[in-house]
Amino acid sequence: MFQRILKPSAKKSRESPFFDPLGFVEIRILIHRSGIVHLHGSPWWPQAYDRPRVHRSKFVHTMHNYYFKGDFPAEDEVLFEQINKRALKSYGTADCVVVVAAWMKRFLADKIGIEAVHIPNGVDLTELASTSPLRFRAKYEIEEDFVLFAGRLDRYKRPDLFVKLAMRIPEKRFVMVGRSLTKREVEKYYGGDLPRNLMCLGQVPRSDLLDAMSGCRVFVNTASNEAAGIAIMEAMGLGRPVVAANTFGPTEFVENEVNGFLFNADNMNSLEKALMIAWDSEDAGREAARLIRKSYDWRVLSRHLDETYKAILG
Repeated sequence: MFQRILKPSAKKSRESPFFDPLGFVEIRILIHRSGIVHLHGSPWWPQAYDRPRVHRSKFVHTMHNYYFKGDFPAEDEVLFEQINKRALKSYGTADCVVVVAAWMKRFLADKIGIEAVHIPNGVDLTELASTSPLRFRAKYEIEEDFVLFAGRLDRYKRPDLFVKLAMRIPEKRFVMVGRSLTKREVEKYYGGDLPRNLMCLGQVPRSDLLDAMSGCRVFVNTASNEAAGIAIMEAMGLGRPVVAANTFGPTEFVENEVNGFLFNADNMNSLEKALMIAWDSEDAGREAARLIRKSYDWRVLSRHLDETYKAILG
């Protein structure tokens, strides 16, 4: 199987996405000789995502996200509108569109009349089995129980809500891990000093991230429009109570007060209440792990993708 991860050849501007010349050549001349070309995500490299007029391949595009206003700075509005527009164009010319959430299937049917195939994100249960909460606590010198945020420093993930949550509950330890989530960068983003009970570890190795998930008391996702939420699934697979907004992806696998807890998006009072209930809910964690093992094992879900390929090739 031929695989290439496209990387930007120039710095992104606010007016246009990246253009990757080598990726353009590979998509247009080389990759389309394969039986199937499977595109993922949003077309930050628009020319590479355009389907060649003359080709032998079948094109599959997986939709992972859609950008809504409020999830990015106002000055980036033109950029993300372009990304959305090009993504819809690519979906419309594909032989098959795969979506990772049921809401996306309904969205594409209403938006551009496409009947997509729903294959949800899955979790690598074998990888989760190798985690160690004690290893994480020892490495980062955390003795007390803690609330975990795993994401990145941008408006889509709403990290400021997690900072405010830590300020509201000073008696509990809060930990942030992910790209740019260092103390300096979070203070700059938040516009003020951080509470003493908040620890910002920044980017950590994948193994440390999973160890953190296995060791946390509660996993919190503060995003208001989380498209699918694979990190939430991983935390659930590790038996952790999770807290997420009652919109889009999380509502498809988090059953409120059964295997997790949902809060009203962007509502601090609702978020705090959900966290305090989750803190003492071991039953929710057990139910969460049971659901992931039953319905979101990637070894099972990947077979659906193989079946989709076979159907396309006839």
